[in-house]
Amino acid sequence: MTNPYLKAGFPDFGRPCFWLSIHKRESTKARCFEYADSEVHQLLEHLKAIGMGVVIASRCSSEEVEVALCIIDICYRKKGGTDMNLTVSFSGRKGGNCDRIAKYISAEDDLVFFMREISTQPCAGCDYECMSGRCRYRGDGIYSFFDKLSTVDRIFYIVPMYCGNPSALYFILNERCQDYFLHNESRYKEIVEKLYIIGVYGSSEDSPDFLDFFARQYDFPNPGKHILGLERHRYHQKMGDFLLEVEDVRARLDAFTGRQQT
Repeated sequence: MTNPYLKAGFPDFGRPCFWLSIHKRESTKARCFEYADSEVHQLLEHLKAIGMGVVIASRCSSEEVEVALCIIDICYRKKGGTDMNLTVSFSGRKGGNCDRIAKYISAEDDLVFFMREISTQPCAGCDYECMSGRCRYRGDGIYSFFDKLSTVDRIFYIVPMYCGNPSALYFILNERCQDYFLHNESRYKEIVEKLYIIGVYGSSEDSPDFLDFFARQYDFPNPGKHILGLERHRYHQKMGDFLLEVEDVRARLDAFTGRQQT
């Protein structure tokens, strides 16, 4: 279902000034903002017409423009009965195994993110403000990223192993999630229930605890349903080879994600 108000790059009116809070489900609230303009008012009227409650408040940050567009678009399509997944590559390497897998398992209307491209401030140089108030770095891309997670049907994290551990990009996200979930505690269980991990690494023989790390962190009741490990050594591949060239890898990904073969 195509949203007529979200064409390629919703017009930039240059004056961010409104928050919109779109309530698409009783248990889920998606927060976003847009610009004050006649086309935005037209969009609001359309959202109301299809049954969405819209609440206007003040303030926004330019970092969250894309979040607004994504959330409005997601809500619109979900109202039309279209499922949507969000996939994240935590690889620091552009065009590597994780990036290719992210694109492979994603349908045309799914969201695909590369964590290295999201504006992210690591947990450093602060006074633990998130423990008692608001993280001083909330204006970067991380808090907005977590807002997206509540609006989709399934979430796929594709995490490579670096030096025997999940990549640093994954740990940055993991540390920064504290600010979000301390203020949105009710969303944690909902997000974990639709979270799926694809670990890309050398072998379970050399790194037997790699996948267990995710099972312990999220306490999945059925880890086999939520975690898939892809081992390069199993297919006699080296670091520069591509797992998707192996038919068995594609078949396992299709089964794990429910992807329709084409």
